[in-house]
Amino acid sequence: MKKQKIFLVLILITFPILGQSTMIKGKIKDKKLNSLLAVNIVNINTKESCRTDKNGSFKINAEIGDTLKFSYIGLTDETIIITNYRLLKLIMVDKSVNCLGAEWSKRDYQQANRKIDKEIKKLYKKADLKEIWE
Repeated sequence: MKKQKIFLVLILITFPILGQSTMIKGKIKDKKLNSLLAVNIVNINTKESCRTDKNGSFKINAEIGDTLKFSYIGLTDETIIITNYRLLKLIMVDKSVNCLGAEWSKRDYQQANRKIDKEIKKLYKKADLKEIWE
């Protein structure tokens, strides 16, 4: 009986610790590497939400494996699955491909999307060189 009580106490002590989420911090920039104010961030798993401040910074409760959705008017929504607790760095851009009524083949769209991805990679390298995330 005494062993059962000790076991129960240990479980009750560790259960709240396991269920706690950690505060995820991050910064969001635009394609000119300026801070984005009022980006809406939603933790899809917990439905908790927040917005970025004037420095593009945010804090939200999340656990490893949670999905965060970022949205801002005029820019393409981003969805990120949390894999670690490091500072989350995000550059939001408009990724839509505008063909202005022209007929594009699947290959044309793929080329346009590759070009957009290449530009985004360059932006991240530029941001890291300028050390804008600190």
